[in-house]
Amino acid sequence: MLFFSDLDRTLIYSKKFIKDRDKLYCIEVLDGKEISYISKNTVKLLKEISKDNKFIPTTTRSIEQFSRIKFNEHGINFQYSITTNGGVILYNGKPLEIWSNIVKKRLKECNSLLSTMSFFNEKYGELEGILKVRSVDEMFFYLVVDLERFDLRKIETFKKELEAFNWNFYISGRKIYFLPKILTKENAIDFLMNYLNEKEFCAIGDSSMDLNMLKKSNRAFVPA
Repeated sequence: MLFFSDLDRTLIYSKKFIKDRDKLYCIEVLDGKEISYISKNTVKLLKEISKDNKFIPTTTRSIEQFSRIKFNEHGINFQYSITTNGGVILYNGKPLEIWSNIVKKRLKECNSLLSTMSFFNEKYGELEGILKVRSVDEMFFYLVVDLERFDLRKIETFKKELEAFNWNFYISGRKIYFLPKILTKENAIDFLMNYLNEKEFCAIGDSSMDLNMLKKSNRAFVPA
């Protein structure tokens, strides 16, 4: 059985979510600052699971953001990982070409990233409370918003327009994600299950972007 797990707020946590530093390891550093932590008990369990490469990190992070997480420094090893919300499957740290070609072909069924971002910026880019607009691995983009100033109702029309573009949107805390519909964690999982000739998998996740992979799994876990 394979173990697919989301990362942020599922296995790893930023400073604002931690209490007892003595029970944690730092697992991510950016610009010389510690930014993410993992519990020592989680490391112990993942080391057991990863002995036979059954653990497969599954994240919306970009390839670059994912590479900052130093699992190997804690004895957690894996051959495969899923990044970019299913847009990229890495094998020993390199994109798996067969999946990249499938994604490239299927993205043609959706409006392009450049066109969708341009459309958003022209109609909604000046809305109050938008702090950042960022693209991820040339596949999708997201907003970082000030929750006290950003009015989600102002983009209700855009949510409907996304349907015509064959795109989805998700809200996760201060971030609002806009993605082509084919970019899902469960699509990448379906491919890997067939590719590796596996029959059953566990899924671990905490957000709406994990919901479908949780539903499709043989055993699903959601952190408290």
